[in-house]
Amino acid sequence: MALTLGRPGDVLIVDGQGYTERALMGGIMCTQAKATGFAGVIVDGAIRDQLELKKLGLPVFAAASHPAGPTKKGDGAVLQPVVCAGAPVMPGDWIFGDADGVAVLPAARKSELLTKARAKFEREQTRMDAIAAGVLTPPWLEGELAKAEIRVGERLT
Repeated sequence: MALTLGRPGDVLIVDGQGYTERALMGGIMCTQAKATGFAGVIVDGAIRDQLELKKLGLPVFAAASHPAGPTKKGDGAVLQPVVCAGAPVMPGDWIFGDADGVAVLPAARKSELLTKARAKFEREQTRMDAIAAGVLTPPWLEGELAKAEIRVGERLT
């Protein structure tokens, strides 16, 4: 049902409650999701057909992989709040995913969180620029080290 109701740019979130005894989605359903225009798929459970999904080019995140295919039976809900891998997700929330994982940005906090994210990005970029310029000790480090109890062993030569 969710695959037929989706619109381009939507992210399909499957609250599989961590079920990994068989795949909840695979190549056929993810191909339909891409053809519908979904921006990505997140499954709190297992998927299958991983090589096919990599070639498909649709971002798919899942808790596990299992070769057994999904069943076509069962209840569900669409465009409803869910909890996916412990994170509450509401319709309209922004979803970001990359090789490190997935984050949910609540729509109601979008402006605040984008401002904070931009500031963090700028701080990190400043540090990366400093490293590229040869500044290998960040300015805050010495002060923090002075407060910490750190035992340093003798270097073997």
